Amino acid sequence: MNVKIRAFRAIDDEETCKRYFQGHKQVLEDHGFTHLKTNTENWFYNPNVMVLVAENMETGELVGGVRLEKATKDYELPTVKALKKIDPKIIPFVEKYIDDGIAEGCGLWNAKSVSGKRISVLLVRAATAVSSQIEITRIMAFLAKYTSYIILRMGFLRQTSLGFNGDYHYPNEYFIANVYLNEYIEDLRFARPEDRNKMMALRENLNLQIIEHEADAPIMVHYDLKIIK
Repeated sequence: MNVKIRAFRAIDDEETCKRYFQGHKQVLEDHGFTHLKTNTENWFYNPNVMVLVAENMETGELVGGVRLEKATKDYELPTVKALKKIDPKIIPFVEKYIDDGIAEGCGLWNAKSVSGKRISVLLVRAATAVSSQIEITRIMAFLAKYTSYIILRMGFLRQTSLGFNGDYHYPNEYFIANVYLNEYIEDLRFARPEDRNKMMALRENLNLQIIEHEADAPIMVHYDLKIIK
């Protein structure tokens, strides 16, 4: 299998943003999440949103994606919108980092056609690696506990000062979700050594072609991660 993972500013490629949105929406619906108010198209037109997509190079199918949304004083991150009424502490938690630069990694999904291929791992690793292109010092994420193994590998830490010892029942009482923060994206000090080495290699070469061995079968991945061409 040959996959291309590329990065771009949302405002530079509306057509791919639409394909991303539809793919993500389908995954949410397949899992029964049909009423998430934070899943909107507003980010299409935000110059502070970076998008990464994975494309099957043989079929042209968009098979996954993730976004980095940079916080500003007049733009609320998706997690702030989702949690501010049930846990107001999320507001000052984000605001204290805005001047230094904080972004949220969000909207992670992969298509059924690549189930088991670990495309999500490749996307999160790539997004963490190239985050310096949007001038941020930290990345936060809000996700279900059962998927946390991906970002823990990249050096994110669970924030126990939020929620109930870090836990939220979200999007319903059957799921536990947590806020995670990577405060050291410059040196990735808490990342798993293998992942750290790969992220550093991607930073040094934004157009890298490499065989990845995350899944049972190897995948040839073509990375195209320079935001401003």
